[in-house]
Amino acid sequence: MDRKQLTFMCSYPNFIPLSAETIRRIDRGLEPIPFEALYGHYFDRVIEADAKSVLKRSVKRYLESIGDR
Repeated sequence: MDRKQLTFMCSYPNFIPLSAETIRRIDRGLEPIPFEALYGHYFDRVIEADAKSVLKRSVKRYLESIGDR
């Protein structure tokens, strides 16, 4: 758990990941929205700057890791 990347889970406690299509929909939905920060479910897990770039890199990494390019 760091602030350099994100992950996408349907159920975090059960380690159930989201589908590739859901990840793409999240990416498309957030594309027109300008933002710099992201706030996680833990109070100390805040990405204070460049969060949109972190999101983009994380989407690419996630899709590659599940074999969806």
